Amino acid sequence: MRVLIVADNMSARMGGEAIIPLHYLRELRALGVEAHALTHSRVKSEMKAAADFDVARSHFIEDTRFEQAIDKVSKGVPGAIRETLFMNAI
Repeated sequence: MRVLIVADNMSARMGGEAIIPLHYLRELRALGVEAHALTHSRVKSEMKAAADFDVARSHFIEDTRFEQAIDKVSKGVPGAIRETLFMNAI
C-alpha cells in the first residue's frame, strides 16, 4: 500500500496542528507503509535535518508568484488582520 500525506505544514517546530501529519508520516513509515509527504517548501530544511528523512518520498511545493506578492504586501499589516485577509487568500 502507498499513502500520500498532504499538509500545508509538516513540522515539529511550528507547533499546533503542523506536527500531526509528521506523526502520521513517521508512524506509517515505521510500519513499513510506503508513505510519501507533500508539503510546503518552508519546512524543507527541517525535514532534511530529520534522521528519518527520505528524499525519494518527500515532495515540496514552492509559493507561486501570486502567493509571494500577497505575502510581500501583507508584511506591514497587524497579525490578526494579516491572517484574516491575506493568509486566507494564499
